[in-house]
Amino acid sequence: MRMRLLAAGVMVITGLCAEGASAQVVADEMRFDFTLSIGNTPIADFQNDFSTSGPAAGWSYLYNANGPLGTPSNYVPLTLSGGRYTAPSGVLTVALDPAVDPVAYPPTFPFPPTFPTTLVRPGAGSLEDPAGIERAAIIAYTITAEDLAAAGATGPAPVSITAYDFAVSTRATPDGMSARIYGGNNPTPLIEFSDDTVPPFFFPPGFRFETTLDPDPIPLGTYGVGDTIYFALGANNISVVPEPAVASLVAAGALILIARRRR
Repeated sequence: MRMRLLAAGVMVITGLCAEGASAQVVADEMRFDFTLSIGNTPIADFQNDFSTSGPAAGWSYLYNANGPLGTPSNYVPLTLSGGRYTAPSGVLTVALDPAVDPVAYPPTFPFPPTFPTTLVRPGAGSLEDPAGIERAAIIAYTITAEDLAAAGATGPAPVSITAYDFAVSTRATPDGMSARIYGGNNPTPLIEFSDDTVPPFFFPPGFRFETTLDPDPIPLGTYGVGDTIYFALGANNISVVPEPAVASLVAAGALILIARRRR
């Protein structure tokens, strides 16, 4: 599995350099999708459930306007405008866009040729906040009684990610994007890809992490009615325009870290 992940990442980098897309960086962006399941029963799918007229039951689209990630009281809803959910800056956005830029998202073996239609633009990270706190777009799902009943559970039940797709645009800034998953009020991420980890471990420009690499369910813990799982996607703090060589070096470094973590 370690070698499959490393090889796939190298192919993405090769495509990024060949296209020269990183010389035309506009902003951090990730096409993103995931499925949550209880046992063999899917209970929520971000892309399938996404609504441009208001969040579907169980879903919330937020950002940490009032402080650091990991504290749900810091989160406030994004504003629905023109079918998109945005922060006051107008840059931090959660949206649906079926038109996929083939330069920003080049198809790469062994992944599927298509990309998610749901996307996240996290804005300028720490530059979004006067205190320098990294702002992030947050996709949240709250477990319902119907979810537990559908899975045949009579109380709190284990929830897992059973499908996922994190695809970072080749036009992203050189430090790529951060991704953290939180459970309930626990301030410690269940899963984290960011500069905050030791060693730093983030999603570089042009990188894709998708179910093909590891189809086994990813356990997130046990949840009952009203408990919430938060996916926080950030800009990883840097907001500059990279040269192609810089983006390639950063991405290559991240791949080495991925290989080390898989050991």
